[in-house]
Parts: sequence; C-alpha cells; structure tokens
Amino acid sequence: MKKTLGAIALTVTLGTFALPAAAGGPFPAITNDAVSRECSDCHVLYRPEMLPASTWKEIMGDLPNHFGEDASLTEPLRTEIEAYHLANAANVSSHRRAMKFMEGVDLKNPPKTVTTTPRFIRKHEDLDPALFTSKEIGSKARCDKCHFDAAKGDFGDDNVIVPGYVNLPFGIHFKPFW
Repeated sequence: MKKTLGAIALTVTLGTFALPAAAGGPFPAITNDAVSRECSDCHVLYRPEMLPASTWKEIMGDLPNHFGEDASLTEPLRTEIEAYHLANAANVSSHRRAMKFMEGVDLKNPPKTVTTTPRFIRKHEDLDPALFTSKEIGSKARCDKCHFDAAKGDFGDDNVIVPGYVNLPFGIHFKPFW
C-alpha cells in the first residue's frame, strides 16, 4: 500500500511540472492597444487565434449587430481592429494554440463564435450544459468564470475552477455524485 501511495505521489508531483509545458502556454499577447481596449470593454478578450479569418471578417463587418449589442466603432478604428484579427486569425497564425483551434474546422462552413469551434466543444463536452446558464457562469461566452487566467490569454486546463465541480490537478473536473 505504501509503495502504491508513494508512486501516486511521485506521479502527481512530476506531472505538476510536466503538464504546463506540454499544454503549450497561453495565446500570444495582444500587441494592439485598440484591440486590447475596445475588445475587452464588454467581454473577455478573445484571441484572434481562436477563430478563422473569415469569421473575424464577418464579426467585424457587422458590429452594429454584435451578438445582440451595438458595438459600432469609427471606421478607422474598426479597420485597424479587423486588420489585427485577420493577420493573427487561427488559419493564419503558426502559434500552437491557433493550430489547435483549427483542428476540425471546415473553412467552407466556419464557426460563427469561439463557443461553436470544434475545440471548444471537445474541451467542454463533459460538463453539464446547465452549468453554462447557471448564475455562476451565465453563458458559454463567459470564459473568465472558470478560466481564471483568461485575461492573460491562458485558457488552458491547468488554470480552471469549474463552479459546482470537484476540481483536481491536471485539468480534471467532475460533478460530485454525492
């Protein structure tokens, strides 16, 4: 029994150091002040690497109807922000996280939101759908409610606390059965 517990403790200890490096780290920092300011004014600062360029073009082309809100900008500001997103989109960037977000994406029918990407769906499929409409979360778009380093561009499994779930190291979360 002591050998088993010692092996588990060693695995957990070594895993703590190995997993963050394997996870690939956060998304690249946003280097455009207008993007940082305008795109985080009302919601989490989503990274351009989370969606393909065609989706960003569509989103930026209809800001008066931005997911039920009027997010209109002056044309020079809108153009600057759109250019930044297009230059760093998931299907343009060579960053590891961008490539992960492109896995399974059909560019002929691209996702309309981060929450409809194959990556988001895969990473959240084991969670109770009611969690996203709970008072603690509010919607799937509120990444910062579980990913406590989302503001820094880190949406990885290592920095997640899911409300109402048992949260273990290594990105393991489960709904208590007791």
